[in-house]
Amino acid sequence: MKTSLKQKTTRTMTVKILFINIILLIYCLATLSSCNSIENTAWKYRDGFHIGDGIKFDSSLTLKNDTIYSNKNPIAIFVKTKQRITDKLLIIKDINSDSIGTYCSK
Repeated sequence: MKTSLKQKTTRTMTVKILFINIILLIYCLATLSSCNSIENTAWKYRDGFHIGDGIKFDSSLTLKNDTIYSNKNPIAIFVKTKQRITDKLLIIKDINSDSIGTYCSK
């Protein structure tokens, strides 16, 4: 029994659509899992505004809403994180100026 060209094309398209959906699902899950891990990640200084060689949120350095506190004193504002292929970037802003700093996940 021979399959027609139309059936082969339909099967190929179905496989491609399934593959694309799987890739999108993996990307979405990776993005969602990274959203909740800012405080659970160790961050290493990269460039710009500097609040230390590394950031580890613990009892002395905390994140509340969008503000980073050092010993209960506000020192920086959380701007955003960027997901890269191998790591994440944490972008912060000096609370007293427009200086931007970047930290990368260890």
